Amino acid sequence: AGSLVHPLAMYLEYSLSGVNKSLDVTVGTTQTGNKNTYNYKLSVEKADHLTNGRILFGRGLRGRHFDFSVNITATAAYINDINIDIAQTKRRV
Repeated sequence: AGSLVHPLAMYLEYSLSGVNKSLDVTVGTTQTGNKNTYNYKLSVEKADHLTNGRILFGRGLRGRHFDFSVNITATAAYINDINIDIAQTKRRV
């Protein structure tokens, strides 16, 4: 059995162009035995050129298995880098 982890945040280096633009992340976990999904939005900011962004995840998000989907609405989008900050919890499965 392994330790549970807590995804803290996703850091992105990205650019989005267009009039209606947004970026959000859907996080899926099966820790309860059922599939649960949670949606987190990136704050809207000027991102016509490469910029940095951070999406903070909820404090209750814990488990061993996660999937992350990045959902983008834009005329054009570019993701240069993605990093997910994960902390181990003291709890074990």
